[in-house]
Amino acid sequence: MADRRLAVVALVLLAAVVGLVVGLLSFARRLAAVVSQPMEITNDAQLINDTVIRDGAMTWDQICTPAYERFCPPPSERQGG
Repeated sequence: MADRRLAVVALVLLAAVVGLVVGLLSFARRLAAVVSQPMEITNDAQLINDTVIRDGAMTWDQICTPAYERFCPPPSERQGG
């Protein structure tokens, strides 16, 4: 009798897991994806300004830390941040 109960519990748990997986897969199919074109970021200040700064990912203050200040444009030439 105990073996049958264990088998029933195992089947119920298996059905729950299968239902969860099917539900997650169904939800995943409905998600929208945003695919963007990769872009190489160099130390060109205008390119950095037009991508990283403009998109709000970072500011010039966050990029131009003491370790990297020598690669940054003068503060008077930094735009957008």
